[in-house]
Amino acid sequence: MEALDIPIDSQVIVAHVKSESALLQDVYRIKTGMSLVFTPQRVWFPGDHFPRSPPRNDYGGIIFPTTTVMLPGDTVENFLDMRFKHRNSLTKFHYVLVEVIARVLHFRTKVIPTDNWGSPINDTDDYDGVVGYLQRGEAEISSIGLIFKRRRIEYLDFVGETVLYEGGFFFLKPTLSDVSIIYTLPFSNGVWITYAIAVFIISLALYLSMKVEGKINTNRNGYESLTYGEVLLLAIALFVKKVRIYM
Repeated sequence: MEALDIPIDSQVIVAHVKSESALLQDVYRIKTGMSLVFTPQRVWFPGDHFPRSPPRNDYGGIIFPTTTVMLPGDTVENFLDMRFKHRNSLTKFHYVLVEVIARVLHFRTKVIPTDNWGSPINDTDDYDGVVGYLQRGEAEISSIGLIFKRRRIEYLDFVGETVLYEGGFFFLKPTLSDVSIIYTLPFSNGVWITYAIAVFIISLALYLSMKVEGKINTNRNGYESLTYGEVLLLAIALFVKKVRIYM
């Protein structure tokens, strides 16, 4: 039976008929170029329910060439990087979905990147992009969702539900510098309150110490006591200098 051209997505059952029963076997092909798979024989008697076919949930670790779209700026290294999840997000969602299916069915994928989904070349029946790889047989699975089109149906087997697309506008979250004062961003409100209290205490201590020194040391001619405002500015300057050193 190896000479039979059995499609990959077919359901073929071979019956070995006997006098009062029949032995049934499912025959299918997992991948183009591979040998046919024969399931164990199942006994069926006339009048009984037709026996259920064994599940096809183990592909034996074979490799399927797949294709997906990588837009400018995407690389194999950063394709699934969460920092770039907002870019080409629908494609990445379908890619991850195919990888999950690969783990469930126990097969591997060899990804062929391309830069577009697939359009006719010079208005011919030859396609480029993802559809072109599938049309030429260079890839067997598309790791990306494709829109149902009449001309594509001639070359592809679509799997999946039909969904309704609606247009909309999405904006990235604005940076903090656009909505806040950039100089106050490094610290929380509690930290700034602590700094303000510390500056007040330091300035008050300096002001009182200068007052006491002026009364004790009366021999300093030409000495003018600073006002509290001047002392406060001095304390702020000293504090900012200290913070800058530690930062």
